[in-house]
Amino acid sequence: KVQIDHYLYQKKLYQPLSRSKPEGMKDEDWVLLDRQALGVIQLTLTCNDAFNIAKDHKRSYGGSFYYV
Repeated sequence: KVQIDHYLYQKKLYQPLSRSKPEGMKDEDWVLLDRQALGVIQLTLTCNDAFNIAKDHKRSYGGSFYYV
């Protein structure tokens, strides 16, 4: 979680972490920003999950794992 927080701050997508829209921000801008942050989180989890699966596969079978 901390790693994702740092990444969101680096990409200036940290405002949705507060879960409340900043004053003066348009609703459509807030929805877009929230969706962008959610997308980053989902992609990060997907990459980490794929890495863990590849690591477990290599450990279990002694072979390498290639993404096609």
